[in-house]
Amino acid sequence: MLCALRGLWFTAGLAVPPDEDIIRDLGFIQGMLDGNWLGDPIHAGAWRWYPPLFHALAAGAAALGRFDLLAVWVHAGVWLNLAVPLCFYVMAQRLVGRWPAVLAAYGLTLAGGALMSADEAALYTPMTLTPALGWPLFFLGVWFIVGEAPKLRWRGAVLSGVILGIVFLAHTVPAVLLSAIAATVVVTSGGPPLRMLAWLAVAAGLELALGAVFLLPLLLEYGLRIANPVPGAWVHYLLQPPSEWRLLLLNLPGVLALPLLATLARPAAAALGAWIALASAFLLRHFACAIAGPGSACSLLPIAPHHFQVYLQPALACLVGLALWRIARWLPVPAAAALGVVAAVAGFAAVLALEPDGARRDMALDRPDLVLDRAAYRWILESTGPRDLFVTPLPAEWDRMGGTVATVFATGRRLVAPPEVHSNPYLAWAPMNASRLDYLRFDPASLCRFANEAGSGATAWFLLPNDAPAPPLPPAFRSPHHTLYRVDATQCDSRTP
Repeated sequence: MLCALRGLWFTAGLAVPPDEDIIRDLGFIQGMLDGNWLGDPIHAGAWRWYPPLFHALAAGAAALGRFDLLAVWVHAGVWLNLAVPLCFYVMAQRLVGRWPAVLAAYGLTLAGGALMSADEAALYTPMTLTPALGWPLFFLGVWFIVGEAPKLRWRGAVLSGVILGIVFLAHTVPAVLLSAIAATVVVTSGGPPLRMLAWLAVAAGLELALGAVFLLPLLLEYGLRIANPVPGAWVHYLLQPPSEWRLLLLNLPGVLALPLLATLARPAAAALGAWIALASAFLLRHFACAIAGPGSACSLLPIAPHHFQVYLQPALACLVGLALWRIARWLPVPAAAALGVVAAVAGFAAVLALEPDGARRDMALDRPDLVLDRAAYRWILESTGPRDLFVTPLPAEWDRMGGTVATVFATGRRLVAPPEVHSNPYLAWAPMNASRLDYLRFDPASLCRFANEAGSGATAWFLLPNDAPAPPLPPAFRSPHHTLYRVDATQCDSRTP
C-alpha cells in the first residue's frame, strides 16, 4: 500500500515519461505495433538490439486493448512494479527466513527508496523502466532455483532452463547472474557429478534455445561484434569519482553482514555467494578498467556497469535483514515492534521527502513538451508511415536524448542518426551522423540524398525546433516547439550522389 501511494503521488499529473529510457522503450513497442517485431525501428534493416520480452508483451496488450500507449505506459509502472517488493520478499523468505525477509523488504523499499534512485538499486519505482519490470522475474527465478536445483530432478532442469531463457529475453544482466546462481547451486549440491553436468546441460540448452529468438539474428548478422561501444560504456554518476564515498556507504551495511553467509543453508549460501561475487566482480572490473585503460577483458560483455550495482543491493539487503533480525531478537518484543513501526513511518516519510528521482519527475511535470513534444508526437503517428525517415538536431550533451530526438524516437520512426549513446551498438555511428550533418545543410543535392536514403515508398522529414535554421521547404506541421518539413522527392533523381 505504501508503494502504491508513493507511485500515485509520483505520477500525478505526468503526461510524458520522466526517463529517456522509457522513451526508447516506447519506440520499440510502437515498432512492434507497426509490424516490425524483430527489427530495430530506428535503423532500417537492422536487427533489434534490446531484449524484446516486455516490448512484445506491451505491444500485444496495446493491440488488444487499443489504448493510448504514451498515456498508459507513463503510469503503468505504478502498478506493475508493485510486484518488485512482493517477489523480493518471496525470494528472501526462502533465502534467509520469514522475519529477516520482512526486514529486508522494508529496508530495501523504504530506506533504499529514500537513498537510492531507480537506476541504483532493484527496488520499487513508479517509473515503467524495462529493467525494473524484469526484477520480479529474477527474484522468482532465484526462489525457484534455490528450492529446486539441489534436487537435480529433470523437471527442475527443464523449468529452470525455461525460466533462464525468459529472463534472458527480459534483460541480459539478470540472465547472467541467474545462470551463475543456478550453476553454483547445482555444483555445490553434492550430487553425482555426471547428473549435475547433465542437469546443467539441459537447463543451459533450453536457455539458449529460448534466447536464440533474440540472440541468433545478432550473432548471424553482426557476429555480436560491437561497432558502437558508447551505449555500453555509459557510466552512471554513482560509479564516477565524485560519488566514490556515497557508493561505499550504500554498500557498507551489506558488506559488514557478509559473514552471515556462513550461517545459511547450503543452497541459499551458494546462491547469495555467487550473486554477490559476480556482481562485485563486474563492478571491480569497471574500476580496474577505468585505471588501467581499455583492454580485452574490458571489452567482454560491454554492459553499463551500474546494472550490477542495481542487482547487488537486493542480495546485500537479504543479509542486512538477517542481521537486523538477529539484533531484534535480543530486544523485548514491545520494544522491537515499536522500533519497527517508527522505522517504517520514518522510512516512508523519507521516501516522499527525499525522492531520489524527484528531479526527473519535476522536469517532466514542469516542462513536458521539452521532454517530448506531444503535439508533434501525435501528428507524426497519425500523418507519417513507419518507414519514413527523420533528421533532427542532436542535443549538446552527449549522454542525453533531448526533446526533439525523443519526439521521433517514441513514434518508432526511423532516424538517420540518433544520439550515439542511444544508437544501435552493432552499427557504426559516425557514418550515420555524417549523413545527418550533410542533410542539415539544406542544399538541393543534400535534400535529394536525404530523400534517396528514405527509399521508395517512404518520405524524408526534418523535425526542427522553431528557433533552429529552417530548410527551403514549406512547413507541414508546426507545434509551439517544433516544425516538421517534408522533403519533396519528386524533384530528385535517384542517381543523386
